[in-house]
Amino acid sequence: MKTTLIIFLTFAFITCSQQHNQASEAVTKLRSKKLDKYFKKVTLFNDSSYIFTLTTIDTTDSYDIDKPTAVINLYHIHLNIIDTLINDSLFCRNSRMAEPELEIEFKDYNFDGVKDILIPRGSDPRENHGFHLYLVNTKTKMLNYVKGFEEIGNPEVDTVNKLVESFVLSGQNFYKFYSIDRNNKLIDLGHEVDLDFDENDSLRHAKALLDIVSERKTTHNSYN
Repeated sequence: MKTTLIIFLTFAFITCSQQHNQASEAVTKLRSKKLDKYFKKVTLFNDSSYIFTLTTIDTTDSYDIDKPTAVINLYHIHLNIIDTLINDSLFCRNSRMAEPELEIEFKDYNFDGVKDILIPRGSDPRENHGFHLYLVNTKTKMLNYVKGFEEIGNPEVDTVNKLVESFVLSGQNFYKFYSIDRNNKLIDLGHEVDLDFDENDSLRHAKALLDIVSERKTTHNSYN
C-alpha cells in the first residue's frame, strides 16, 4: 500500500511539475514573441499582465468578408498561467488595398477619457475606410466589441459634440452621426445630410449637429 501511494504521489508531482514548466514556457514565449508585419502586441490597462495581440492569418489580398483574416486575443497572465479573455476571428484588411500589414490604432470613441482600440476592416473602391472597435474599460480591465461599428464609413470623433461622424463617398455623398451608449451599443442619431457640393452643404451639416444637440438636451431634461 505504501509503495502504491509513493508511486502515485511521485507521478502526481512529476505531472504537476511538467504542467508548471509548460505554462512557464507559454508565458515566456508570449512575452518574448517579436513583433512583425503579421503580429502586433501591446499591453493594456497600464498593466503588463494584460496583453492584446493582433495576428494576421490570411496574407492574401482576398476581400471575402465572410472569411476571417485576423485573430484578436486578450490575455491575462496570473501566477504564470495565461488566461484567454478574448479570442475573436475577424475580417480585417489594411486601408490600402492588398497590403496585408495591420496596425493597432487608439482613439477615444465613447468620450470617457480612455483611448479605445481600432482595427482596420478595409476599404471599398471609393476609399471608404472601416474599422472594428473595441472599447477599453479600465475599471473592469476588459474590452467590449461594438457591433455595427465596422459598417460605418470613415468614422471620426467630434470631441465638441461628443459623437461619431461618418462621411461616406458614394453615388450620393453623405454625413451620418452616431453615438455609443453606456451599454456599448452603437446608436444612429439620424439627421443624415446628403451633400450637393454647393454653398449650402456646410449649413445643412451645421443644422444637423444643432438639432442633435438640441434633441439630447430635451431627452436629458425629460429624465430630470
